[in-house]
Amino acid sequence: MDCVQDPTALPYLLLLRVAPEQSLAFHPNKTEYRIDVPYEQTTVEVRAKALYCNAEARLDDRLGPARPVNYTLGLGFNRISVVVVDIRHAEARVANAYVLSVFRRERASRHGTRYSAVCGLKQSCGQVIYPKEACGLQAEDTEKTWSSVVLRMESLDACRSGYEDGRWLLPCADCANPDSCVWSMARWAPFRCRYPAVSNASLQSCLDGKKLLFLGDSTNRGVMYYVLMRLNGTLGEWHRSHGIALHAQRLNGGRTAAGFAYYPHFWLPPNRRPTLARTLARLADSMPPLDNSASTVLVVGGVQWLNVKQLSSLTTALKSLGLDKAKIIIKTFGSGFHLKAEGGQPMNLRSQEKLGRTNRELVRRAVELGMEVVDTFNMTSARFMDFTQGSCACHFHKVVSDSLTTYRVEGPVNQAYGDILLSRLCQQGKAGPT
Repeated sequence: MDCVQDPTALPYLLLLRVAPEQSLAFHPNKTEYRIDVPYEQTTVEVRAKALYCNAEARLDDRLGPARPVNYTLGLGFNRISVVVVDIRHAEARVANAYVLSVFRRERASRHGTRYSAVCGLKQSCGQVIYPKEACGLQAEDTEKTWSSVVLRMESLDACRSGYEDGRWLLPCADCANPDSCVWSMARWAPFRCRYPAVSNASLQSCLDGKKLLFLGDSTNRGVMYYVLMRLNGTLGEWHRSHGIALHAQRLNGGRTAAGFAYYPHFWLPPNRRPTLARTLARLADSMPPLDNSASTVLVVGGVQWLNVKQLSSLTTALKSLGLDKAKIIIKTFGSGFHLKAEGGQPMNLRSQEKLGRTNRELVRRAVELGMEVVDTFNMTSARFMDFTQGSCACHFHKVVSDSLTTYRVEGPVNQAYGDILLSRLCQQGKAGPT
């Protein structure tokens, strides 16, 4: 199919296609499209071509690539933009924009049947990080019914750390058939203890007078917004901040303050990226006055950037700020970067296995340094296909509008490790091995 020389064709596309192939019922005058894909489809390739010969179809924005692009598909809606630009000028000018909404369905759940099995999931067979351990759904031999497993979990002692070995538990008709399970009822369950639920009233009380500092990438930002939503009952504001964002007003009646600093600044050249210590100092300077006590809480972590050496640099940086008695909580690695997407190569299985070993070393060293740990790696890698929108395939939360002025944070995996963080924030006593 060839382009045309007629300038009136400038705003239009000649073609818009996706792979795996689906019928879009494409027409140049139609600028919005929607397709639905199954849970199992985690990527889509989009290609487009401009109708006018002196125009280009670019993906994402006017500076985006003018070639086929592979996108990861998070659960729910994924918005993909195709921009038609006029290339007759030194700087490309936008002539039109098309929007493709791709809705990826949730994992199939079977409701209304008799659940004859309780199944556990420690790692997915689609991403075997621990070769010596079983993958996929495994029958919980000691449990007869879902109600009995819930009662047993509630009878366990409270966990003394946030890095307990565990698995996802859920009711199924047959552990050999994942589609026979009710995935909406899945619960993260440590083997030997439980994380007590923290009521909103208890949370407001235990965070009274606290200053919460979150340092990390968008996954840590998602944890922060879950904490703020739980603290206030709803989320009054949110930002996809890649700098510093403060939340001091109207938080817990003004009795709690929270701040977030994005790290690392991966979009900058390496020699221009602020150090971890510098980013922490900027965040601390932006907050209301901080006490050198456990009332100042620093939550650090992200997808896969944190390393063992940085743990020691954190303690040094806090000491230089006069905050050596602050409480430090390390959020460990998360699943991500396992799919082919624009701007990078996916991690192979060997790299994922190495990541698992590094994560264990990170936990060990953090505990040695007296830090709290919330281990999110196994929780996310076991459900690595349950990510939400984002090219990294590493987000397990999304912020949705409740009304014109309020929002809520959704995502069962993010909620599960967010609740562990709340449990550690509000649990008395030192962390320690169980």
